[in-house]
Amino acid sequence: MDHEQSLASLDSPPIARPDELAPENSNRRGHLVAWGMFCVAGGIVTLLIGLVVAATVFVFFFDRTGSKDHDWQGTKVTLSQIQTALIMYKLNDAGEYPASLSELHSAKYFPSGVPTCPYTKANFLYKRTPDGFTLTCLGKDRWPGGAEPPEKDIIFNESGEVR
Repeated sequence: MDHEQSLASLDSPPIARPDELAPENSNRRGHLVAWGMFCVAGGIVTLLIGLVVAATVFVFFFDRTGSKDHDWQGTKVTLSQIQTALIMYKLNDAGEYPASLSELHSAKYFPSGVPTCPYTKANFLYKRTPDGFTLTCLGKDRWPGGAEPPEKDIIFNESGEVR
């Protein structure tokens, strides 16, 4: 038995108490510093994520300073897309503009359906004319006229936006 114990003691280093370890031989202090830095970094990351979430909530729910103009500008882009589809329809399909916007609801132009007016939630006003067409959004007030966005009408024809 004594012989086995002496062999085991040769294979493993002697066990020292923590207070006997010299600072230069101890990894304990390094582990504590690394753990502390990890906790600080994690806290900073958590704080940054919280700030981003708070800013996002503020912008989407409380800050409505630019939303009126944004909807109006987005509507101009949508009308421009419909105008382009109307011109393509005339050039590629029928030789004339469609009788209604619903004819643009196809895989070629608007597979998900022709976009609607964000203010009325209905189709934009579309009318064929002898020279082409007019495409109109009456604006947020839903009445003809309006001096300033978003109440101002947005009108497109075959040449582009009518100002």
